[in-house]
Amino acid sequence: MMGASKSIRPFAPFEWMVALRYLRARRKASFVSVIAFFSFLGIALGVATLIVVMLSTAETKCAKWRRDIVPVGLRERGF
Repeated sequence: MMGASKSIRPFAPFEWMVALRYLRARRKASFVSVIAFFSFLGIALGVATLIVVMLSTAETKCAKWRRDIVPVGLRERGF
């Protein structure tokens, strides 16, 4: 090892500074932070929706695979 390992954090201080710079409202541009908040909320809801759809689709595919592939005798035993 080359030296003491630093803890890995998800965001560096510079990234926080840039994010807060554009999310904080100035006196003249308070509406911009409202737009940024709703944009963030919309993206978060979109990603959550995609995750739910992907998980439900995967569950459906798994059930179809079990129905098509697993023999009837094993299904009766609880496989």
